[in-house]
Amino acid sequence: MTKILVPVKLNSKEIPNFSSGVDFVTWFNEDNTWMTWYFGGDASHFNPKNSQELEKKIAASFKVIQVLYPNLEMRGKPVSINWTLESFSLGAYSNFGIDQHEPFTQIEEILGETVKKVFRPVANMIFFAGEHTGIEYHGTMEAAVHSGERAANMLAKSF
Repeated sequence: MTKILVPVKLNSKEIPNFSSGVDFVTWFNEDNTWMTWYFGGDASHFNPKNSQELEKKIAASFKVIQVLYPNLEMRGKPVSINWTLESFSLGAYSNFGIDQHEPFTQIEEILGETVKKVFRPVANMIFFAGEHTGIEYHGTMEAAVHSGERAANMLAKSF
């Protein structure tokens, strides 16, 4: 999986927030200043740290996406990552199987914080954090950050 974050400018706010091409999906952040391009499968087999490969992929993808967003302008330098090239993740991505949806989405409130039941504290001594424990943004860096704050709050309240 490869993700490219592209700083953009749009002249119109009345646009689809989510779209897809043959080999990627895209979406915008809340104020439409960043567009995320997400490549999976064979389309993600390129090294975004190689500037020539990255520029080639962006140029080809940008032509496709401008059909849907003709007023889209790229502003600044894109940021990218390929999980299979990352030494710590080696392509791993936190998710759950279709038959695991129910147990991994049940929530409860503990020590004033909302937590997934499967990741509730153990004896108010062991607290879980990480993108996999996220309530609203499961599997994202935002979930990881929120989970750290949540775990720290619960730990402080447990004393």
